[in-house]
Amino acid sequence: MKEYDLIKDNVEFILSKYEIKIGKKIRKDMMGVYWKIGFELRDLEEEELVAVIRKLVKDLPITPEMLVLSYRFYLGSPMYNKAMRWAK
Repeated sequence: MKEYDLIKDNVEFILSKYEIKIGKKIRKDMMGVYWKIGFELRDLEEEELVAVIRKLVKDLPITPEMLVLSYRFYLGSPMYNKAMRWAK
């Protein structure tokens, strides 16, 4: 049974190590997604933005909150894409 406990502990450690790596990658990728969506919405006036968001929500598997968050993220970080390219 002690051998099993050691194996279990080691596998648990490996899984937790990769969960952290995967979580970081997902967060980084999602920031890129938010920025790119915001970039697409960047030139819309408020009225147009609301109309486009309504249509996108009907046509795509996305929530209005994600679209608004993406728009705001882009407005707050217009240089994000360049910064991410330099960071690689």
